[in-house]
Amino acid sequence: MSNIKPFTAIYNNFYKVGEALLRVNGNNTHSGNLSMLDPNDPHRFFITASGSQIGALVPRDIVSLSFTDVRWGDGRAS
Repeated sequence: MSNIKPFTAIYNNFYKVGEALLRVNGNNTHSGNLSMLDPNDPHRFFITASGSQIGALVPRDIVSLSFTDVRWGDGRAS
């Protein structure tokens, strides 16, 4: 069993993909978003916040959204 907290593992995945995209010029840092389904909850997904730098993500750039608990949220997901 991993000792990494679930959000830390999600963030690490986003960071690695964003860093790889930057390294191969696959993104100009601010275009598009990354997203993924929560591996532990099929009703939740994560997406990068609007305006976040894909190649230099920080934890606050990752927004959690729910398919079952729909609400306005804080407006960071794009």
